[in-house]
Amino acid sequence: MKNKFFAMITGTAMAVAVTVSSLSMTTFAAAPISAQQAQQIAYRDAGVNAMNVTYPSVKKDFENGRQVYEVKFYAGSFEYDYDIDVYSGTVVDRDIDGIFDD
Repeated sequence: MKNKFFAMITGTAMAVAVTVSSLSMTTFAAAPISAQQAQQIAYRDAGVNAMNVTYPSVKKDFENGRQVYEVKFYAGSFEYDYDIDVYSGTVVDRDIDGIFDD
Protein backbone atom coordinates (compact mmCIF):
# COMPACT_ATOMS: atom_id res chain seq x y z
CA MET A 1 0.00 0.00 0.00
CA LYS A 2 1.37 3.39 -0.97
CA ASN A 3 0.81 6.54 1.05
CA LYS A 4 1.49 10.07 -0.15
CA PHE A 5 2.56 12.78 2.26
CA PHE A 6 2.68 16.44 1.32
CA ALA A 7 4.76 19.06 3.10
CA MET A 8 4.64 22.82 2.57
CA ILE A 9 8.10 24.38 2.33
CA THR A 10 8.39 27.42 4.62
CA GLY A 11 5.76 29.79 3.40
CA THR A 12 5.90 29.09 -0.33
CA ALA A 13 3.24 27.55 -2.46
CA MET A 14 5.58 24.74 -3.52
CA ALA A 15 4.60 21.29 -2.24
CA VAL A 16 6.82 18.25 -2.06
CA ALA A 17 5.33 14.81 -2.63
CA VAL A 18 6.94 11.81 -0.99
CA THR A 19 5.89 8.24 -1.74
CA VAL A 20 6.32 5.68 0.99
CA SER A 21 5.98 2.11 -0.17
CA SER A 22 6.71 0.30 3.07
CA LEU A 23 7.93 1.19 6.51
CA SER A 24 9.36 -1.30 8.90
CA MET A 25 10.82 -0.70 12.30
CA THR A 26 13.37 -2.97 13.87
CA THR A 27 14.01 -2.84 17.57
CA PHE A 28 17.27 -3.96 19.07
CA ALA A 29 17.78 -5.04 22.65
CA ALA A 30 20.29 -2.93 24.51
CA ALA A 31 23.63 -4.51 25.25
CA PRO A 32 23.91 -5.55 28.90
CA ILE A 33 25.96 -3.43 31.26
CA SER A 34 28.92 -4.97 33.06
CA ALA A 35 29.06 -5.86 36.75
CA GLN A 36 31.58 -3.04 37.22
CA GLN A 37 29.19 -0.54 35.60
CA ALA A 38 26.41 -1.75 37.93
CA GLN A 39 28.69 -1.09 40.91
CA GLN A 40 29.47 2.41 39.67
CA ILE A 41 25.75 3.15 39.22
CA ALA A 42 25.03 2.00 42.78
CA TYR A 43 27.93 3.99 44.24
CA ARG A 44 26.85 7.12 42.37
CA ASP A 45 23.23 6.70 43.49
CA ALA A 46 24.34 6.23 47.10
CA GLY A 47 26.69 9.22 46.90
CA VAL A 48 29.58 6.99 47.98
CA ASN A 49 33.19 7.16 46.80
CA ALA A 50 34.48 3.72 45.71
CA MET A 51 37.56 4.28 47.93
CA ASN A 52 35.26 4.21 50.99
CA VAL A 53 33.50 0.95 50.09
CA THR A 54 34.17 -2.29 51.97
CA TYR A 55 32.98 -5.84 51.26
CA PRO A 56 31.56 -5.17 47.78
CA SER A 57 29.75 -7.99 45.99
CA VAL A 58 27.93 -8.20 42.67
CA LYS A 59 25.95 -11.11 41.26
CA LYS A 60 23.31 -11.60 38.57
CA ASP A 61 19.80 -12.55 39.64
CA PHE A 62 16.17 -12.36 38.53
CA GLU A 63 13.78 -10.05 40.37
CA ASN A 64 10.12 -9.77 39.30
CA GLY A 65 10.82 -11.23 35.86
CA ARG A 66 13.79 -9.03 35.01
CA GLN A 67 17.49 -9.74 35.11
CA VAL A 68 19.33 -7.58 37.63
CA TYR A 69 22.70 -7.21 39.25
CA GLU A 70 22.49 -7.44 43.03
CA VAL A 71 25.09 -4.97 44.28
CA LYS A 72 25.88 -5.07 48.00
CA PHE A 73 28.48 -3.08 49.91
CA TYR A 74 29.27 -1.24 53.13
CA ALA A 75 30.35 2.38 53.44
CA GLY A 76 30.68 4.33 56.66
CA SER A 77 28.08 2.98 59.06
CA PHE A 78 25.64 1.86 56.35
CA GLU A 79 24.90 -1.34 54.46
CA TYR A 80 23.74 -0.81 50.87
CA ASP A 81 21.78 -3.31 48.79
CA TYR A 82 20.90 -2.41 45.18
CA ASP A 83 19.17 -4.14 42.28
CA ILE A 84 20.37 -2.68 38.96
CA ASP A 85 18.65 -3.66 35.67
CA VAL A 86 21.18 -5.58 33.55
CA TYR A 87 20.07 -3.98 30.27
CA SER A 88 19.09 -0.41 31.12
CA GLY A 89 21.31 0.29 34.14
CA THR A 90 18.26 1.57 36.01
CA VAL A 91 18.14 1.31 39.79
CA VAL A 92 15.23 -1.10 40.28
CA ASP A 93 15.42 -1.32 44.07
CA ARG A 94 17.60 0.01 46.87
CA ASP A 95 17.78 -0.76 50.56
CA ILE A 96 20.01 1.23 52.88
CA ASP A 97 20.32 0.18 56.51
CA GLY A 98 22.46 1.45 59.36
CA ILE A 99 24.81 -1.27 60.55
CA PHE A 100 23.79 -0.54 64.13
CA ASP A 101 20.04 -0.90 63.42
CA ASP A 102 18.26 -3.77 65.13
